[in-house]
Amino acid sequence: MVEALERDTGAKALWEILAHATDLPVVLVDVQGRVHFANDAAAEHMGLERGAQLAGHSLEEFCDADFARERLALVREAARSHGTVVVEGMSFGKWRRTIIRALESGSADQSCVLMVCLPASRYGRNPEHVLGQPVRRARVDAPGVLGDLSDREMEVLKLISLGLSTANIAKAMGRSVKTVEWHRVSLGDKLGVTNRVELARIAIRAGIVSVDDAAPDLDEADARD
Repeated sequence: MVEALERDTGAKALWEILAHATDLPVVLVDVQGRVHFANDAAAEHMGLERGAQLAGHSLEEFCDADFARERLALVREAARSHGTVVVEGMSFGKWRRTIIRALESGSADQSCVLMVCLPASRYGRNPEHVLGQPVRRARVDAPGVLGDLSDREMEVLKLISLGLSTANIAKAMGRSVKTVEWHRVSLGDKLGVTNRVELARIAIRAGIVSVDDAAPDLDEADARD
């Protein structure tokens, strides 16, 4: 499929712009789960070194079997319908919306789809549709290090990143200040960080909050606490 794209000069130019000039993970995969192309951003998204060669490998080699199985089912659905599927969830420790778009192919068993991962914050948690397609919530997540966090800790992480003080987080959650402080210490231990700024950076990278939503004065909030 990549070779066919590159034989067409116009398609090749568009492909290079999409695949190489973007900071978004881009993967070309067939209905058997075999990767035909992945850009550097995709390798980094999967926790691999930039420039790592994914082509020729199976999706299951890079992620949990259940996660790969669900994504492969969506790949096959897109290929079968010759359409687009959009799924939202945790992917390699980051909250992402993945657009899965079928590409034309002469053989059903060799059909390929294009997968592009976007930070959910680029669309916000709404709208409910992207590119005219409903956004589905993935049944299986790949939470990475965030998988060790409890629901309460995830909530505290988000509120810290939004710039709320410990007292205001306690009020918002209906918990005591002491309980929130305990969650904050636990967050630091599990994520290996020591202050609010570092916690916010993790939340932004994971897509829990956007750069625009994150508080610009976290240093001051840290000092107040």
